[in-house]
Amino acid sequence: MSKTQKTLNAAVFVLYLLLLSWGILFKFGSPVFELTHTWRIPVNLVPFGAPLENLRLAVQEMLFNFAAFLPMGLLVSALAGRGRPGLSALVGFLVSVLYEALQYLLAVGSADVTDVILNTLGALAGAGAYFLLKAIFKGRTDRIIALAGLIIGLISAAFIVFLLVMNR
Repeated sequence: MSKTQKTLNAAVFVLYLLLLSWGILFKFGSPVFELTHTWRIPVNLVPFGAPLENLRLAVQEMLFNFAAFLPMGLLVSALAGRGRPGLSALVGFLVSVLYEALQYLLAVGSADVTDVILNTLGALAGAGAYFLLKAIFKGRTDRIIALAGLIIGLISAAFIVFLLVMNR
């Protein structure tokens, strides 16, 4: 991978982490205007043990947790230079635990072990996607990931600016 591609992938990774933080900690709202402490801090330490009053909503949240960490595995594999599913899963796990701890400490959501499991599986699936892309595109994989990340990053940045302007 060229130095330019590695730099671009690192920049995309940082943008991804910012978007992920915004989504997990502030639910895509404005952190300045919507950060309220309820001091009712739920924690679920039983995997898949949260109440399922609304099954559709629970499944949507589980799918979001899985899908939100797919780019983590893909980008960690690309930045590592080779697909390393164990490294992607470890980074996904550690970042997920960090987010759950921050949700608990900031009282902005509920900390849930199910989220950690699904986030880690999502990162692992992202590493698998990297292997698949590597098999299909061979030496062009990192260039394709860098270009796709740049396009998605620019669209995401424009969306964030739009939301911030609309919230004023």
